[in-house]
Amino acid sequence: MHKPFCFLHIPRTAGTTLNTILSQNFEKDAILSLYKKEEFEQYKEILLENFQKLKLIQGHILLQNYDPPQIYSSDVKVFTFLREPLARMQSEYFFLKQWKYSQMYEIIHKNNMSFVDYITSDLSKVRYKGKNFMTRAISGEDLASSGARQKALSQAKRHLEKQFVFFGIQERFDESLVMLSKVLSLKNILYERRNVLSEKCKKTLSSHDVEVATRYNALDIELYQFACALFNDRLTSKRVVTPGEIKAFMTMNAKYQRLCELLDKKSGMQPGEIRLPK
Repeated sequence: MHKPFCFLHIPRTAGTTLNTILSQNFEKDAILSLYKKEEFEQYKEILLENFQKLKLIQGHILLQNYDPPQIYSSDVKVFTFLREPLARMQSEYFFLKQWKYSQMYEIIHKNNMSFVDYITSDLSKVRYKGKNFMTRAISGEDLASSGARQKALSQAKRHLEKQFVFFGIQERFDESLVMLSKVLSLKNILYERRNVLSEKCKKTLSSHDVEVATRYNALDIELYQFACALFNDRLTSKRVVTPGEIKAFMTMNAKYQRLCELLDKKSGMQPGEIRLPK
């Protein structure tokens, strides 16, 4: 049975960089992207014959079913990346304050939303963003009640361990990428970091900010700790990739990034608030 890969893209986990890498390895007409409103409307449904032409589905999406992973009522091989929850939310909030092409830009500025407001808001467009979003995306549960919360955490852990063909850790991107290249048979994984928010746009979180974000994201924090331990176990015990392969890639990619920086300077590109935006 045909099973395309499906990149469940959790925001601010190096997904734009990864999508650029994926576009170098899959034919354009074999990729279905689900990010923009018009893309979701256009592809509410898809003919089976068109689905069978796909090799990769990517987007800010939830699966139709998680056990087994499905979209469009068809099985997919799903993978994702996680990031330390507070760092991910800090990056997301300050990115959306800068990114004028997102509907969240207007919502944040219209409502004069602070970081704490963003975490705690019950506005329809915001209520899921700052509250255990990774757990929700990976479990498929809505976290509506205390009982659902613990069920969601257990489900998310099980999905990472049993149902996802791969998950990576943003803070260990190069190691994750080399491992992912084996799973997806990627040939070219050299990259420039893309859609990166400059440090000057990030404000230091106060102790109150951290306390609130931690309280509202206890599930994500536990899920991330579980994922890091499982990732490290797979990297060290299963030996999908060797330390030598990782070191060789990191050395080569560092040279590639220096070359890209030189070419950017030569072309007159000025560093902005967002580097190589999507």
